[in-house]
Amino acid sequence: DAMNMGFADRSFDAVVAMHVASVVPDPMKLIAEMKRVCVPGGDIVVVNHFASSGGPLRMIEKACGPFAEVIGFRPDVRLMHLADGARLQIVQVRRVNLGGYWRLIHFRNAPAEPARA
Repeated sequence: DAMNMGFADRSFDAVVAMHVASVVPDPMKLIAEMKRVCVPGGDIVVVNHFASSGGPLRMIEKACGPFAEVIGFRPDVRLMHLADGARLQIVQVRRVNLGGYWRLIHFRNAPAEPARA
């Protein structure tokens, strides 16, 4: 279960999710779980389709949104919503397939906060 992994906190230097963010019920919970199992300062990589910012493709994505369960994925997952909500630093965003419909997002997990005295 990508939203409830059985690994201890800070288990991995890097965590990768390919083509998962738009098929889980709660993409924010997925990202939170990836942060949890990633060491502070580690790498989190997500490859997925993210909602377009405008134009005809965005109109199609919005129209398909209510049918997500039927089509098998959510076409309206917003990249900046995930990044901002998870408080992750974006290192790189790169289009990764023919036509650039999918994106590879390289995040950096927040470094550990200093201990309070």
